[in-house]
Amino acid sequence: MEFDTIVVGAGTAGCVLATRLSEDPGRRVALIEGGADYSQFRNMPDDVKYLGDRPAVLRPGADLSLDWGYVATPAAGRPTVRLPRGKVIGGTGSINGRVFLRAFPSDFAEWVSAGNPDWSFEKVLPWYRAIETDLDFRNEYHGRSGPIRVSRTFRHDWSPEDHAFEEACLAMGYPAGDDLNAPDAEPVGPTPSSSQDGTRWSSARAYLAMARGRSNLTVIPDTSVHRVLFDGGLTVRGILTAAGTVIEAPEVIVSAGALSSPYLLMHSGIGPADHLREVGVQPLADLPGVGRNLRDHPNIILSWTRSGQAPERLRSRALNDSLGLASGLRVRFTAEASDIVDDCMIRSFGSTVMEGTGDGGVGVRMAVALSQETSSGSVRLTSSEPSTLPSVELDFLATADDRSRMRSAVRTGLELAGHKSIRQYVDIPLNPTPDDLADDAAFDSWMRRSVATGHHLTSTCAMGPDPDAGAVVDQYGRVHGTEGLRVADASIMPKCIRPNTQCTTMLIGERIADFVRSQHR
Repeated sequence: MEFDTIVVGAGTAGCVLATRLSEDPGRRVALIEGGADYSQFRNMPDDVKYLGDRPAVLRPGADLSLDWGYVATPAAGRPTVRLPRGKVIGGTGSINGRVFLRAFPSDFAEWVSAGNPDWSFEKVLPWYRAIETDLDFRNEYHGRSGPIRVSRTFRHDWSPEDHAFEEACLAMGYPAGDDLNAPDAEPVGPTPSSSQDGTRWSSARAYLAMARGRSNLTVIPDTSVHRVLFDGGLTVRGILTAAGTVIEAPEVIVSAGALSSPYLLMHSGIGPADHLREVGVQPLADLPGVGRNLRDHPNIILSWTRSGQAPERLRSRALNDSLGLASGLRVRFTAEASDIVDDCMIRSFGSTVMEGTGDGGVGVRMAVALSQETSSGSVRLTSSEPSTLPSVELDFLATADDRSRMRSAVRTGLELAGHKSIRQYVDIPLNPTPDDLADDAAFDSWMRRSVATGHHLTSTCAMGPDPDAGAVVDQYGRVHGTEGLRVADASIMPKCIRPNTQCTTMLIGERIADFVRSQHR
């Protein structure tokens, strides 16, 4: 088989890339996905069709065939962390919590400062508009005819707990607004969602569905890619599948996500040369940044037993499994004494079915996240055999600065919970307990035990001009030192953006597709 462009990974960015590139009828595009393809909405598994604000594969009884099975190697004093990554058409966007927040202008200012001038907020805003149909607002910041349907829950449909959360935030001095995707958004508001009428709008459903009838687009599901192939030197000639099939193309765009993209590059000989030799892979291009700089939003769940009668919707455990956390509100803020603006976020105060809450099993919880960590993890090969998953290390709260700011964020969450509007719902503290907060040492020990992934993995193929400084791709997604090879997914973010990553990963797909079409090659 021979094509003009191969896109490896039919995920959040990959489906966008394949759709946009195949708009040129003269370009033969192959979209390769390791998981199953569901071309019709009616045939999709329920975990892909419907909603929840945690990854679908973490739901009890979930279809684990939709997950690649990654886990993070536990550090001292921490539990093993599952890292759900979607093994299905649409990738992780088909199983995620469907949050559709944009990155802040300050995030893009940092990308520009890192040597990527074509990623300023002013330059990317048209692509944010092109992605969405958001009919809630009529202004220059929102699109009205894009593939992704965006919705949010407004005040008249909020639960009593949502109103209580907003009241507590206002009392603490955090202003509220309706549009968290506005560049000057207030800190508190309802979360935008890539959903409509209770169903998920992933890039597979929204973008790829538009392109499936094109004769120049071939979707190849259930096919793992073992290596990118080069024709002498470092010029791309195609890929090798797990079945031993060679698929040829002069251009390969790796869009496999923050864990699988560096894994594929390293198995192809692109990465830290010393590490590749250690595991028996012949290095072709020494790029030390491949697999390093793994970023996320470290996340801690605060929980209490619930005071009073549980909401009717939680009487059914099965229904609760589909809902996940109850609330659609969140607040962003800056940790005490932090030099990083808007480095923390709290979301989803609400009632939910929980273990350890006594009769009825209903508790209350809220999630506290560090939106800008200074710690980082890594992705490393454990074998030269491509069918072996890599080792993933998430070094959450490794720096004193991260621990200090997370302590501040947790204290803000506890202060919110102590406000009279929320206090009526909370009873006995479960996590943390008073003993967990006895002093900073106890606090830090509790945080190490409690911290988990925010499911927003990024930056393992970071974008920038200087490979010696850790950059893997230039601002057009081209892998340094190679010809015809690009990366386009969340792995190219120089560091994790402050909000959730789904929307901006689609933006990356749009932007890199435009660079390819504009002959930035």
